[in-house]
Amino acid sequence: MSSHMALVPQFNYFSLEPYVDANVVAKFTGYDRRTILRWTREGKIPGYPPPGGKKTRNNWRYKLSEVDAALRSTVDLCRRPCRPHGDRIQ
Repeated sequence: MSSHMALVPQFNYFSLEPYVDANVVAKFTGYDRRTILRWTREGKIPGYPPPGGKKTRNNWRYKLSEVDAALRSTVDLCRRPCRPHGDRIQ
């Protein structure tokens, strides 16, 4: 292996973060699904319509890391943490 090959970053397709629906985001944050959809429409959290699909109100997809970052920037963590239960989402 040549020395310049070691500098090329390795891309792992399995490390890509999946898109999830509003139900998973609601479970992750502890907020109601309708609140998540409302915040998406209001632009408070980032959401993505499915590619080639209809842009309906209930069809949004999310990345949990982006939702977590958006909520951490706006929520007082002393009062309500983004993951109140600490359980793992599968």
